[in-house]
Amino acid sequence: MTELNRRPIDFMEGESKLVSGFNVEYFRDWFALIFMAEYGIFRYLVLDMFTNLIISL
Repeated sequence: MTELNRRPIDFMEGESKLVSGFNVEYFRDWFALIFMAEYGIFRYLVLDMFTNLIISL
C-alpha cells in the first residue's frame, strides 16, 4: 500500500460500504425507526409549507 501512496481504507470496490451511514451504525429496527422519523418530519414540513402557501393566497 505504501508504494501506491494510498491509505488502507481507500479501496475502489469497497467505498460504498464505507460511506453507507446509518445502516452500518444501527440494527435494522433502529434504522427503520430513524428512517420513518426523518420521513415524517420532512412530510410535515412540506405539508406545512404548502398549507401556508395556500392560506396566504
